[in-house]
Amino acid sequence: MSTVAILGLGLIGGSLASALAASGRRVIGYDRSAETARLALQAGVITSVIGDDLAGLEDAATVVLAVPVGDAAALLKRAAPRLAQAELITDVGSTKRSICAA
Repeated sequence: MSTVAILGLGLIGGSLASALAASGRRVIGYDRSAETARLALQAGVITSVIGDDLAGLEDAATVVLAVPVGDAAALLKRAAPRLAQAELITDVGSTKRSICAA
């Protein structure tokens, strides 16, 4: 079973992680708030937390950016060295210009 990484566990990312976990997928998650990530882990929404160094992201076949559009490009640049094995990288943002430019 492939692993899905959700980067940003707020309303949209958390909802997506919850639905994927309920369907039996392995979901790992990152949030800039350690407390939010801890609560998602405790609730069973994710199976493990990705830390600020983004270690563990290499295990994900699918990566979803679920952060504010203004933060997505910077997070994508930080994550890029760990994305070589990813089969799909997508986002839930409403615009794509800054993300595609990154």
